[in-house]
Amino acid sequence: MVQLPYTMVTRRLTHPRLWLCAGLVVLMFWQMDRMRSVAPMTDFLAYWSGARVLISGGDPYSSAQMLQTEVAAGWKESDTLHMWNPPWTLTFFVPLAVFSYGTGYMVFLVFNLVILLLCGGITWRVMGGKATEQRVAWFVATSFFPALATLGFGQMGALLLFGIVLFLRYCDSRPLLAGAATVLIALKPQLPYLFWISLLFWVLQHRCWRVLAGMAGALATAALVPSILRPQIWSEYLEFARSGAMLGYPSPTLGTLLRLCFGGDRDWLQFVPSVAGTAWFLLYWRYRRFTWDWKAQLPILLMVSVATTPYGWLFDQMVLLPALIEIAASVSARSSPGSSRLIAVYAALNLGIVLSVTLKVTGAAYAWTAPAWLLAYLFAKWQIAPAVQVDTAAAAAT
Repeated sequence: MVQLPYTMVTRRLTHPRLWLCAGLVVLMFWQMDRMRSVAPMTDFLAYWSGARVLISGGDPYSSAQMLQTEVAAGWKESDTLHMWNPPWTLTFFVPLAVFSYGTGYMVFLVFNLVILLLCGGITWRVMGGKATEQRVAWFVATSFFPALATLGFGQMGALLLFGIVLFLRYCDSRPLLAGAATVLIALKPQLPYLFWISLLFWVLQHRCWRVLAGMAGALATAALVPSILRPQIWSEYLEFARSGAMLGYPSPTLGTLLRLCFGGDRDWLQFVPSVAGTAWFLLYWRYRRFTWDWKAQLPILLMVSVATTPYGWLFDQMVLLPALIEIAASVSARSSPGSSRLIAVYAALNLGIVLSVTLKVTGAAYAWTAPAWLLAYLFAKWQIAPAVQVDTAAAAAT
């Protein structure tokens, strides 16, 4: 056995990074203990309460049962904090519902932060970023306001992002795993709706049946848990979804703006932008179906989906991180004269959202954010296009 010199061991034990990590671990456990009684009431309460109600054999889509559980956890409002997601979502929160709300909240928060950093690093490598500059991806991930909003609101955006990144990472090498990863994207299926359409077209075009098998298997497994705990949960969810209660909350989407302008009772206006987005995709697919590359196509699909989704919130824009990291990796890999302008645009959009939050803007007033990120992405692609063309020509010449 090779033994390290005493001085080397001592040097490693006294390294500042080691003590910093140890301090963070101690702080995390102290905070977890503290959060048992003072955890903030965030959207995580709806997921935790839904899973808690399900474990007890109740109906997680019942306002009365949910409110009773939420009040017991410390909820002070008279209105129920609903969980709008499909039943298979509860499978991922049942383990957390075993704990108290405070402990579950802290575990979920730490988990989301780890997933955020992990997704940033994986996406950076998938997009061809330099290994020595991976910190750029972490900076983008932790400075993107919707990602920070996801952590602050106790939302599940990190799970969706993890599913997207896993699919992106393994769609070529391990199609079964890539298909299974889509169960995480299905936690909010309406958000990246163009992904589902393109996935169906791609599977049929290239006969990637293993992706379809992985997706079906993962969804069936996730759906099994709530089905066992409460067999009638699917009919209760369909009844809850048909009630249209979700549309009563003015989410910041283009569809909501159309309803505000032309009549709030015209629910069909909520889906007009999605119809336009689908029409755009059909044209986009027509010219790229034979050379389809998920690494190149998925970022723009996410951008257009989120900009035209019928229902989504500011924190849901966390799923746009792969598109932002794609741009960052491209700028980092080659000398782009417009990099300073791109950084300025990115900073300006984040500051604009921060200003809106500071002014206590709410609801549909944030509808500008998703289209703004889409326009910024298109502008960035236009800025770096000449440098990409030079690199492509140089590679072809060699």
